[in-house]
Amino acid sequence: MAALFRIGSGIAVPVPYSLSKEANDFIFQCFHVNPRDRPTASQLLENPFVRRPLFSDCAPSGQSSSRMR
Repeated sequence: MAALFRIGSGIAVPVPYSLSKEANDFIFQCFHVNPRDRPTASQLLENPFVRRPLFSDCAPSGQSSSRMR
């Protein structure tokens, strides 16, 4: 709620730098004070943070990972 209040008041929301570069970029884009500067939902779905796999050791479909055997 604090982030929404700050954005609505025209105050930038601090983004923690302890996150990955992709997460930081995604959040920063969503928190632009000016709504015209924010990406659309379609644009956000193309963001590398959203498109990356949840687990780095996932095998391509049809193949099992060594951890799943």
